[in-house]
Amino acid sequence: MKKYSIFIAFMYNLCYYIANWTEKSKEFYNKIPDNVRERTPSVMDKNHENPNPSGSSKEIPRRGFMEYLGAVAATVALAVGGCSAGEDSPGKKVPDAEQTTPAPTSASTESTPMARPTTPEEIKNLKFTGLPELVSAINDLDPKKDHNKTREALIEFINENIKDDSAKIDIDEYGRVYTSKENIPETMKKVGMNTVQGLSIISKLYGSSVQYDYPLQKKDAEKIMDAYVENFTVGSGRESLRDHLIPSIASYPMNQGNKLFKQLEVGAPLEPVYEAEPKDEKGSSVIFRRNNRNTTEGETKDLLHSDGLNWTSTFAYQGFFPKGTTPEISGDTLTEVVVLARSTKENDPTLLNTPATEQQGNATLYETDDGMYITGVIGAIRDVSQDSKIPTLVKGQEVPASQVPQIENYFKSIK
Repeated sequence: MKKYSIFIAFMYNLCYYIANWTEKSKEFYNKIPDNVRERTPSVMDKNHENPNPSGSSKEIPRRGFMEYLGAVAATVALAVGGCSAGEDSPGKKVPDAEQTTPAPTSASTESTPMARPTTPEEIKNLKFTGLPELVSAINDLDPKKDHNKTREALIEFINENIKDDSAKIDIDEYGRVYTSKENIPETMKKVGMNTVQGLSIISKLYGSSVQYDYPLQKKDAEKIMDAYVENFTVGSGRESLRDHLIPSIASYPMNQGNKLFKQLEVGAPLEPVYEAEPKDEKGSSVIFRRNNRNTTEGETKDLLHSDGLNWTSTFAYQGFFPKGTTPEISGDTLTEVVVLARSTKENDPTLLNTPATEQQGNATLYETDDGMYITGVIGAIRDVSQDSKIPTLVKGQEVPASQVPQIENYFKSIK
């Protein structure tokens, strides 16, 4: 019935304007049979004092014409209503209220959940391997207690999705890497690159799933990210990821400002602009020590003694990586990632089955002939600008990042 009422209203207005503002409207009006318009005089409101010299009828008053069309509209409405009622309930008269006020349907009264935004192609192109196994493992674990098993599940997933074999690491059933004294520099570099790749892979998975429910549901992606933060970040790195990067990644998963690395494909090789150098190429490794500056803020803060961390010296990896949304377009900053080692000489699984913030062992282990078990945790994720004062090592000497030749050349190349 509603659609007929709209049609009648439309025709009513159309006929009125056509009839009142054209000469033909008068002829149209006068030709209407008397029995239809209830014998309204042909010449309406004739002016007897000033008769029309042409003898033609005057313009139709709005009121009279509206009364006429109102009658026609009412007649049509009743006819249509009767037909509709007959169709809906043959042989049964439908009450007027039912003809004019349709009852609300369940679809109009129930709330409809908000639809997810359409998944863009760049998100659909993100391909991950081993997701069902990872989701199942994380659901069966308590990441705040089952540190070894959680770490093992996440590293296995990261290894499966890394395209560069040099960044994959061999772990035992407790998620630990074993290294001899001689292999510490090489092992720390591999652990560092694997941890950086893990940060990139987990961030992509989290951002796309939380925003688009692809390739995981939001709740599963959040569990995985919580497990990752709990077991792979400490200090400044945890503060940066949890309080700044995670909200940004969730809101704008493909936005250049929140893109950590110049890497579109999941697990594609990452090429650092610079990696901190030990004192020599053989038999030494990058070691982070307390810097004794007593600074806990800014670019020069002591990463081992700030943001809730209180560690002594430790083995570490420090890399500087290009940003950008495409291989052709670079960001205006670099991403610095520092990976710190938690290590123990003893083959006791319980020693590293502890929160990531608890240091186990330190760099003095390097002075022994024994091997050790290592796990990597992120101690810093920072933007590096052209004039950055973030300290790094060049052949064992500490210098600001802005004075490293490779970093200087990078910023010159993107101008």
